[in-house]
Amino acid sequence: MVFTDDKISNFMVKRSLKLLSDSFESKNKSIEAAKILDPCIGGASFDIALFQALEQEYIKSYKLSEFLKTNFIGIDIEASAIELAKENLKKVGISYADNLNLKCKDYLTDFNEQGFDLIIGNPPYIGEKGNRAVFSKVRDTEFGKKYYEKGMDYFYFFIEKSLEILNEDGILAMITPAYWTRADSASKLREAIRARASFVDVIDFGELRAFKDAVGHHSLIFFLQKKKTAEFSYYLINETKNDLGEILENILYGINMSPEPEISISKENHSDFIKSCVSSEFCMNYSPYFNFISKKTQGIFEKIKKHTKSILGELASINQGIVSGADRVTNKNLSVLKEQIDNEADMNIKIGDGIFVLNEKEASEYINVCSCLVSFYKNSDITAYSIKKPKYYLLYSTSKMSDADEEKAIKHLSKFEVILNKRRESMLGKLPYYHLQWPRRKEIFTGEKIVSPQRALYPSFAYSDDELYASADVYYITDIKENPFFILGYLNSSFTDFYLRHVGKKKGKYLELYQRPLSEMPVIDISEDKKLEIAHRAQKITNSKICDSLKISQLKLEIDNIIWNELYNL
Repeated sequence: MVFTDDKISNFMVKRSLKLLSDSFESKNKSIEAAKILDPCIGGASFDIALFQALEQEYIKSYKLSEFLKTNFIGIDIEASAIELAKENLKKVGISYADNLNLKCKDYLTDFNEQGFDLIIGNPPYIGEKGNRAVFSKVRDTEFGKKYYEKGMDYFYFFIEKSLEILNEDGILAMITPAYWTRADSASKLREAIRARASFVDVIDFGELRAFKDAVGHHSLIFFLQKKKTAEFSYYLINETKNDLGEILENILYGINMSPEPEISISKENHSDFIKSCVSSEFCMNYSPYFNFISKKTQGIFEKIKKHTKSILGELASINQGIVSGADRVTNKNLSVLKEQIDNEADMNIKIGDGIFVLNEKEASEYINVCSCLVSFYKNSDITAYSIKKPKYYLLYSTSKMSDADEEKAIKHLSKFEVILNKRRESMLGKLPYYHLQWPRRKEIFTGEKIVSPQRALYPSFAYSDDELYASADVYYITDIKENPFFILGYLNSSFTDFYLRHVGKKKGKYLELYQRPLSEMPVIDISEDKKLEIAHRAQKITNSKICDSLKISQLKLEIDNIIWNELYNL
């Protein structure tokens, strides 16, 4: 069980109550009429902050207990969480905690009350992998059938359920991972929000960790109101040395804030956060994702959309690299072997041994005698305009290899047969153990192409017309209908970086350069002579034998200037 930091709870409660109070005042209603729900009570972090804030600012002390007994509900699926919540509430002076409406229920399947004015909480973050039974219980209900998506996270259901039972003008406040705003698996969630609500405030933690033990989680606090609003505030927290509680207090009161830049490009600053005003219409409808782009920057994207001639997916094929199903021996592979072989000494296999992917020593007896042994590139070998010499080899073992190559492949792979037969396609009888799981079309790897790692800090595209085999974390742009060096220069430009960083897919600071975001990349209308100028410079950088970094930087800058000038001259 992960508990919410009190600093976060206090901030979310104070902001939620202010939003709720303002909404009620506009209708001449008292906050004493509000109905409040915490759907995942945990240790009562939100509820302690809520009860204290209500008493301090909104409801007189002698009325508070009666209000909480009648107007507040707390839910958790774990009975132990309800008991812990009661204990924690008593510790801060809520002696009547046993008389509060705290229920041990499954919020998603067993709770049917409606009409809440404020729903606040930190829902559980659970992926479906390894938790199928948890998902199935919800998925099989009418509610689950409406909202389930393959690859979704469990907390999506909490947002969707809360929107259904929230009153008109009601406030929903939650802290979650940030990825759902752009995840392919969250399209139903985003559609539910588009249909019912608008953002009021969004606080993006950026690289700052909201939960110390949640490695890789980039967190987002969002406040939704169940009505349509024209605009909202987006706060991006900078990496500062200040205490999280101080940063959130400063957001509440607008202290130590950077002025919103004219264009939202990355820049160093020493303030706690940047506040931007975002158009609700643009955020929710510019693309399939939610885009937190300031109104000042919005015009650039409207211009891009207006002058997009094609998207990359219309100009080329975009393919994923090879999936072997077993590159090298892992801990999991050894566990499989130990189940089948009684004497571990008979295995003669250790972690890191090459199965389909071999190092030079492992590959030495097959080099020059096995044509299905090919150089194998790692995603880290690929940077902008450059590809490093590979250190590994791949057994490109498929149904199309020669009998002689098949014999050599079997010679190497036979001792891994138990491991390889555990791959899905082999278990289904569709694949002999000595074949790659998904080898793709060979022409992808042997023909003219642009390649990129699946994830990179900056656009990292390189050209090759040599053989280049790589794993599924490398993407291949082939069958290019434009001059490939024009596409190469365009994709490595600051324009592409700007676009993908704002509208594409990201994981923290890293750009996600896989099939969908690449396919959707707009190629703006650029004159033919300017395309040739870009292509000429990109080819020069690619073919540069002498590492003249100043000259290369100048060529890159010239490409950037051509693209941006073309955009503004359209």
